[in-house]
Amino acid sequence: MDYAVNNAANDTEAGVGKRRRKPRIRVSRSARAQAKGEKPDQRGRPTTGRIARILYGQSHGFIRVDDRRDVFFHRKDVSGGTFNELALDDSVEFELIEDALTGPRAVRVTRRPEKALAA
Repeated sequence: MDYAVNNAANDTEAGVGKRRRKPRIRVSRSARAQAKGEKPDQRGRPTTGRIARILYGQSHGFIRVDDRRDVFFHRKDVSGGTFNELALDDSVEFELIEDALTGPRAVRVTRRPEKALAA
C-alpha cells in the first residue's frame, strides 16, 4: 500500500503531475476600452415611429417605423421617461441602429409630445 503513495509523491516531485500556466498578459482597463458588459456609445439616425408591441414583464418592445417594419428596443434604451410610462400606439422618437448581427435596434427612445389641437 505504501508503494502507491510513494509513487504519487515521486511523480509530483519529478514534475510529471504539474501543468505549466501560460504567462498572464495584463492589459489596463483603458486599453481594453470597455468593461465586460458595457457597450460603446452608439449613434444612429434620428427616426420616428409608434409603439407596436410592448412586453412589460420581459422589459422590451417593438416600434413600428414608417416603412412598416418593427424595430426592437429594450427597457434600458428608454430615456426622457420610464419604460412603464410607454403604451401601445404612443408616438416616439429614437435613434435607429442597423446592426449586421442582431438587426435593427432603437436607442434613446423618447415619447413625442402630443400636439395640442387647435380650437
